[in-house]
Amino acid sequence: MRGSVSRGARGRPVRPEELGAADVSRWRELQHADPALTNPFLAPEYAIAVGAVRPQARVAVLDEGFFAFEDHGTGIGLPLGAGLSDQQAVIGGKDVDARELAARCGVHAQWFEHVPEPLLPDGVNRVVRYPSPVIDLSEGYEAFFERRRRASKSLVPTMQRKRRKMEREIGPTRFVFASNDRAVLRDVMRWKSQRYAELGAWDRFAAPSTIALVEALHTTQAPGCSGTLSVLYAGDEVAAAHFGLRSEQVLTSWFPTYNPEFGRYSPGLLLHFLMAEAAAECGMVAFDLGAGDHGYKDVLRASEGTLARGWAFRGSAAGIGRRVATAPGHGIRSLARRSPRVRMAMRGVRDNVRAAGARLGRNAHVDSGDG
Repeated sequence: MRGSVSRGARGRPVRPEELGAADVSRWRELQHADPALTNPFLAPEYAIAVGAVRPQARVAVLDEGFFAFEDHGTGIGLPLGAGLSDQQAVIGGKDVDARELAARCGVHAQWFEHVPEPLLPDGVNRVVRYPSPVIDLSEGYEAFFERRRRASKSLVPTMQRKRRKMEREIGPTRFVFASNDRAVLRDVMRWKSQRYAELGAWDRFAAPSTIALVEALHTTQAPGCSGTLSVLYAGDEVAAAHFGLRSEQVLTSWFPTYNPEFGRYSPGLLLHFLMAEAAAECGMVAFDLGAGDHGYKDVLRASEGTLARGWAFRGSAAGIGRRVATAPGHGIRSLARRSPRVRMAMRGVRDNVRAAGARLGRNAHVDSGDG
């Protein structure tokens, strides 16, 4: 790895592996300086891992900081790890205008998704805001546990009863916060694929690149991004497991799953409580459950953040065309009739937008409901 990106490269987006040691160090410093950027999906290690399996991955090296995205050659920039990543943000450069950012990325339109609301750049259009449930560990695990116990009189007793039942019928429970067992990691991916099929959802693990990414991140250990395979055993059997990422401040829920044979014991819910306890013991202040409306997240949440998604369009003819092609249908025809420039720009745009939408994975947040 070189010391930093060359001067010529700074005028264009680069592949993540082209970042030099000085760039990675600066990226980490910018994250460390802003508590809003501590999510491991925003770390340079994650960008580099995605870049190793997705040749479309790019990083715009800005005077203010960094912005990771994907360029599939359609003129539309997608989030890095589109369909998989749980957060996106400009690293540094809070005042960067989204339209200028699209120009710096070399695209005519940039799609933003899962951006923490305070970090959403100016100039983003059609913004949609949505909740992001979080387990607040800032006061420690016991404070979180007590809040959950008070919020539901049945939650904790039911979970403890099912745990005792599982121990009687299967064997003693044992928890490992960060396991190196690759066989269990394969179980996670296999069970998740089965669950996606049951839900009729997009199977992330049908793509070899996703498997390669998860396997690479499993061995990644850095302060800002460490792969974390957490496992709950009953006797010698895996009852539930989860693969996610953690930084020094935040643990993320990414791929939670459970042994289908153990579903009656709700091992996934117990596993999340155990992970929250371990995260708090490691000094983490939040367990980010990720966007998505699922019952087990409602049970666990102790606080709620807000994420946002939306578009940024450049003022070029192609940028206008992409803005029109993604607009509500009732306004497209009248605008095209008034502007020959728009009509020309729209040619071929719709197919590119549809292709971009397919890559995003419209079912990206259909979770397995591991409870």
